[in-house]
Amino acid sequence: CNETAQFLIALLLACPLAEKDTTIDVHLLKEKALVQMCEKWLQLQGIEFFRDDSLSRYTIKGGQSYKPFTTDINGDFSLAPYFLCAAAITGGTITINGLDAKSSQPDRVILNILKTMGCSVSCDGHRVTLTGPSRLKAVDFDLEDCPNLLIPLGITACFASGPVKLKNVSKILIKGSVERTSTIAKYINELGGQAQVVSDTLIVYPTNSFTGPIQMDSFRDPRLGLALALASLKCSGGLTIKGADCIEEIYPSFFETFCRVSYKDGGANV
Repeated sequence: CNETAQFLIALLLACPLAEKDTTIDVHLLKEKALVQMCEKWLQLQGIEFFRDDSLSRYTIKGGQSYKPFTTDINGDFSLAPYFLCAAAITGGTITINGLDAKSSQPDRVILNILKTMGCSVSCDGHRVTLTGPSRLKAVDFDLEDCPNLLIPLGITACFASGPVKLKNVSKILIKGSVERTSTIAKYINELGGQAQVVSDTLIVYPTNSFTGPIQMDSFRDPRLGLALALASLKCSGGLTIKGADCIEEIYPSFFETFCRVSYKDGGANV
């Protein structure tokens, strides 16, 4: 099992149902936080498994089963960043209900990242409120454990006070329908900004706004479609997203929510 956590997570969930025990050797795993989140759910279900400290070998006992249970599910920190970043780049305020800042989801670090960039962030139970500054601070970040944040942060970094380096993003090469890291750089450059990929780092240079009107292709990749929707907030003209309906695969009501947030004065509540 190599690199991408999703493959390992799928095996960890399926192997307890096998007739015999399973051993999984893992190579070059980079998204360990996602795997550890899966482990917590397995432990809650009483699933027996063993692993070494480096998460390089798992042994899962076969002949097990899952039990029905009732619990509260935290809001999705892989989708929330698009709304949080919308407030960050426009200097607006947004409140998102259902988010737990203490969640085990690795993408929760978006709150600390945006706070470091100058946003005001407050958490009240399962509610997060963020207000963007007049100009974001330029800070470099290592995204090894939260690669999904490369997409919203790539767009957001354009509106920082100086160059921003998003490091350890090479694993994005194997996600989605196209290679996402260079595609985000291409989007930024075609929109009038400036970005480049150097080894495993996306370097984004500051701009004040994007140009438009322009049409750009999502390549049927929902998260790239989300990136373009976020970028549209800073386009001086307009932005047409080809294949925007692909976003419905992961967020059916996204544009309904996004338009409500984008055009509401005095802050937004999601």
